Amino acid sequence: MIYKHTQFGGWLIFLPVGIAVLFTGIWGIITSEIPALILSVLFIIILALFYRLTVMIDEACLRVVYGIGLIRFKFSIKEIKSSRPVKNSWWYGWGIRYTPHGWLFNIAGLQAVEFTLKDNRTFRIGTDEPEELCRALNRLSA
Repeated sequence: MIYKHTQFGGWLIFLPVGIAVLFTGIWGIITSEIPALILSVLFIIILALFYRLTVMIDEACLRVVYGIGLIRFKFSIKEIKSSRPVKNSWWYGWGIRYTPHGWLFNIAGLQAVEFTLKDNRTFRIGTDEPEELCRALNRLSA
């Protein structure tokens, strides 16, 4: 493994989802309402799927993995043409979304690394250490 870094969502995901789990769970228990309990379980699943973002690079692939690993993306190092540190606009938000700069994978913050594939598709990975990620990508894709 040439590079591996995990960034946690922090209070931005834990606070709202945790409050939602707490309220829907308590409401479901007090009132014995099944929909409230189901909603509480759905919030727990969302938390498990998106509480962290791990970026891994080895000689062959760049991998982006969310949460417990059910949501993942893989890019061949051979297909990466270039990469550079960038700053996302605040309205791009967090999660997996399409922006004017291509697909964004982000969990927190505004810093990211933008990389372009040889077919000219562009992606961004949010990270709290953009220089290190960019250095690892450039070292292999050069």
